[in-house]
Amino acid sequence: MWVSNAYGNTGVELVNLTLNAAAIPFNPDPLNQPTQAGSAGTPTVDLMDPDFELPRVLRTTLAYDRELPWGIRGTVEAVWTQTQKDVFYENVNRVQTGVSPLDGRPTYGLVSSSISSALLLTNTDEGEEQAFSIQLYRPLTDGLTLSGSYTYMNAESVLDATSSRAISNWQFRPTPGDIFEQDVATSAFELQDRFNFAASYTFDTASIGHTLALYYNVQSGRPYSLLVGGNPNTDGFTTNDQLFVPASDDAIIIRNAAGMTVPYSVFADYLRGAGVDPNAGETLERNSSTEPWTHLLDFHYGIEFPIKSVKAELGFDILNLLNLIDSDWGVVEFVNFQTATPVNYRGIDAASGKPIYQEAFNGALTPGSQFITSDLRSRWQAKLSLRVSF
Repeated sequence: MWVSNAYGNTGVELVNLTLNAAAIPFNPDPLNQPTQAGSAGTPTVDLMDPDFELPRVLRTTLAYDRELPWGIRGTVEAVWTQTQKDVFYENVNRVQTGVSPLDGRPTYGLVSSSISSALLLTNTDEGEEQAFSIQLYRPLTDGLTLSGSYTYMNAESVLDATSSRAISNWQFRPTPGDIFEQDVATSAFELQDRFNFAASYTFDTASIGHTLALYYNVQSGRPYSLLVGGNPNTDGFTTNDQLFVPASDDAIIIRNAAGMTVPYSVFADYLRGAGVDPNAGETLERNSSTEPWTHLLDFHYGIEFPIKSVKAELGFDILNLLNLIDSDWGVVEFVNFQTATPVNYRGIDAASGKPIYQEAFNGALTPGSQFITSDLRSRWQAKLSLRVSF
């Protein structure tokens, strides 16, 4: 889809004329239909760098296994990935016209008013990922097996390109300043810490085999970005401006959704809940906050028995067992599209010369309001299965 966008959005637009019986009577003559249409809107044009190359990476893996004391088998593994070519978009119908009074970030205007955006698909060679894992495995006597692992990941990218549309990949890429800069920041796909623990027990009763198992997964949340609405960089989009956090409480005016001035502490409490210093004195980097940790415990019970010449296995699984035990456990929270916009920029206060932030909607500055509970993953689920092996 990245390449095909250039063939679908060529700048040659069609104007649709919608007619209904209330406005224009039906005419059965196909040669005498209404032809007067409205004027065409400003189109979006997708372009492609003639030197564009499909994404590729250089990846190196090193692993080491060793038998440890007490019958433990240990494994350590390191994976290093370096971006060779990845996708990047530039809106070449934008040109810098000044700087924002909010924090000095560049502001932009149109190169040509005859088109909306001109999105150039090109490449970047920036970005890398490191992942380090350690695993311990211990088979005990009488069918009991224990294992545990930990993985640390550090992933950085310029653009994660999660959409098939050029305009979406460009307008939803948060940026702290220059929209043309290939700035490297935490990748949206990073899961910094992950722990896995497993215990299984197998035993037989007559000709029937039994397996009991527990799987426990604990992992840090996905990274997300805090944005400021109001289009402070004037590029025509309100979905890509990283939040500026002042260095002192009195450097900015905070208003609630109704337009009433509120103490800076309201904003500060929200920032602390997102893991941000409320007096950072800087424009935040992309994906500098993290969703809450998740804790998921799964249970499996399997019965294996022979039926003439085939082997059958009856399985019973409970996913998210913690939520079955207590409805407040096993809850998975996330940030929609990994961006949150708590405030909108409303310009500079004429009397004080201070920037104005207004709450984006009623309750937006409530700590934790950016988190949504996953309806499916936060529920316990039961599964009954039958597998037949010939």
